Amino acid sequence: MKKALLIILALTLCLAMAGCGAKESGTEPEEPAETETETEEEAEETDQEDQQEGEDASILAFPPFESMDAYGQPLSSAIFSGKDVTMINLWGTYCPPCIGEMPELEKISQALPENAQMLGLVIDVAKGDQDMMASAQEIIESTGVTYPSILVTEELLPMLYSFQYVPTTLFVDSEGKVIADMVIGADLEKYVSTLESLLEGWTYEG
Repeated sequence: MKKALLIILALTLCLAMAGCGAKESGTEPEEPAETETETEEEAEETDQEDQQEGEDASILAFPPFESMDAYGQPLSSAIFSGKDVTMINLWGTYCPPCIGEMPELEKISQALPENAQMLGLVIDVAKGDQDMMASAQEIIESTGVTYPSILVTEELLPMLYSFQYVPTTLFVDSEGKVIADMVIGADLEKYVSTLESLLEGWTYEG
């Protein structure tokens, strides 16, 4: 477990250096001053789109795992079975955009139909790390979240290295297979539109 903690620390530092979130809700891009700047920005957007496509292609399924939630309750990949759609929100205890969107995620979670569910995955808290579990608990309680957050295990580490930002959100089926494009950054509208496209007849009215 010490080895896993060191790896998680390195991962957390990398994510923190890259930027906590790729985008936040309500953030407007600055207008370019010149045509040349527009061309550069368009090229950058294309690079970002290519990068996201590559990331989406690399995450085909959630790996099998045996873990626990932030309160020490057992959790495994079996939690996906019986649900057509599971939305998994990757967050960090150090990430303000992650924490800021959690009350809205709870509202979405409460509105989901029986064949869907919400989960968190807290990327900087390892299974059994009591101090960090306490930090996660404080955040969960302050934001009013009731859906469980998975703690990191060695089985999950290879997948986590595929991500550059938190929050990042995945959508998987009953076998843990990814069934929609991931959402990078806090984007509530995108979460809802993706869920509505996956859950026939369901509309979010929050």
